[in-house]
Amino acid sequence: MINTTRGNILTKKNLLILEDNIPLNQAIRAQLSSHFSIFQATTLQQTYAFLDQPVHFHTAVIDRMLPDGDGLEILAYLQKESPDTNLCVLSQCDKVTECLRGFEKGADVYLCKPLSLQYLKAQVLALQKRGRLHQGEEIIYRGLTLNQETHFLSRNSKDILLTTRENDVMTAFIHSSQGFLSKSQLYNLFWQLGCEPSDGQIHVLMQRLRKKLRQLQVTIQSQYGAGYQMVISSPME
Repeated sequence: MINTTRGNILTKKNLLILEDNIPLNQAIRAQLSSHFSIFQATTLQQTYAFLDQPVHFHTAVIDRMLPDGDGLEILAYLQKESPDTNLCVLSQCDKVTECLRGFEKGADVYLCKPLSLQYLKAQVLALQKRGRLHQGEEIIYRGLTLNQETHFLSRNSKDILLTTRENDVMTAFIHSSQGFLSKSQLYNLFWQLGCEPSDGQIHVLMQRLRKKLRQLQVTIQSQYGAGYQMVISSPME
């Protein structure tokens, strides 16, 4: 099944639904069609056909267990080709390790089935609202430049590309007092981003962000039981 529901392109953003359960796919479309132009697929192959077109997806709702593979494969593709696409993953598997794997692959929201369609709608609309908060702005802080539209973080002549969630966390670091985020602040941030926080999710995200920031000689230090401190090294040579 490949289907689209087009709206006024001036007011509606594009949303991709990848779900092989056709009744659920249609039910998700019914929940969100008044807010988005909907593109529907039931397999990875059909989804790649959409992604080969010049269509930008603001948000993607992606099931994991598909007839031709794991939906996380699409996350990897979107992280590379369209890092500003908000990613909502659906899965029958509620094991903590699998949830953390989804976040590690770039999921902004990870929902376990059976799910409430109203809750799914609330999560997706929260992602839509978040994407408009700082669009087009640049934040400059102690030699760092964070572009809120492109999600590029720059220092001197080096750039790194952040995911949507990494961008939000870096924004919080920059706006925080002396580059420090407490555990309670991070938990509140995750709630605002539309997902239920846990120590494991935060740890995975910080590990991934720490690895990227090394290129700019910026580190994130864990302060046990307290939170995380962003440290910017002396000017790069």
